[in-house]
Amino acid sequence: MEKIAEDLQVLDELIRRAYDLISPLQAHDDLIWLTKRDMRTKHLEKYPKCWKSINKQGREIPFFPICNRMGIEDPNMIDKSMKIADRLKDKPDIDQDKLLTTLKGLQSLKIKFSKSVPKPMPEAIKKSKVTRGMNKVSKYIKGLR
Repeated sequence: MEKIAEDLQVLDELIRRAYDLISPLQAHDDLIWLTKRDMRTKHLEKYPKCWKSINKQGREIPFFPICNRMGIEDPNMIDKSMKIADRLKDKPDIDQDKLLTTLKGLQSLKIKFSKSVPKPMPEAIKKSKVTRGMNKVSKYIKGLR
């Protein structure tokens, strides 16, 4: 079970990196959707875990995005959210304890996504050898027919 969780984590990281490579949008174009209220609410409904909240005047508001439009956790979005959180530190109508907790969570996410993708070389080598062997066996069997 632990091996599957590690494999899924590697797969998520590879998907995120692939999105970064093939995304045709510039960084500022990728943030335009945040300025449109209806797109923000649709994104919030579709991906509720992609938003960190803030307490303002006793209400909890999902305010800091950590995912891009595709619902993939994005280090660029996390950086933008951290900059916004830094600007809100001295605002009197915002709960500072909740803001600090959210900022620590954003920092831990940034650390998590700044790590490189682990390379499973021994497993890949084993798989390639097994695949080659199976291909040879199937060619042999086809030759007997």
